Amino acid sequence: MRTRRCPICRTKFEPARQGQKCCPDPDCAVTLGRQIKEKAQRAADRKKRLEQKTISALRADLQAVFNLFIRMRDAGLPCISCGRTKVKQWHAGHLKTRGAHPELAIHEWNVNKQCSQCNDHMSGNVEAHRQGIKERYGQERLDWLDGPHPAEHYTRDDLINLRQFYRDKVNVLKLQQSENS
Repeated sequence: MRTRRCPICRTKFEPARQGQKCCPDPDCAVTLGRQIKEKAQRAADRKKRLEQKTISALRADLQAVFNLFIRMRDAGLPCISCGRTKVKQWHAGHLKTRGAHPELAIHEWNVNKQCSQCNDHMSGNVEAHRQGIKERYGQERLDWLDGPHPAEHYTRDDLINLRQFYRDKVNVLKLQQSENS
């Protein structure tokens, strides 16, 4: 068998049996067992908290992760509306508002990185946002966004799965950014 490193005391050891995780020291075995038990308890607690969340809380969690994804996706791009690049705070600006078009709230074509000035103080700077989408993505996508869309009715599982999907996308972007740094 190959030499391993004990995750507790960091010493090298030869496993006496297959699947042995730590060195033969009983203190390390007890500590590792406690850590495994605590990790399992945290996972169970996390699952229980998730099951107790309301649909609106799940929707808010999804929107937060989605907005982070948009800001990271567009990290190297200027504001979709005004073209600024030096801004203190970036937002995930919706062309079609979440209130008027909830079916487009988490649609990647509808949401782009926008400066706080355009998003907050100019109510989304809609005309410039439309022009930015047209220039960046083309008239076809803008026409699609302007068209009718069926209402989305997400179940709890849909919201949980979408949140995990965008968390995974955020993690990929973080990994790519750390490799480029």
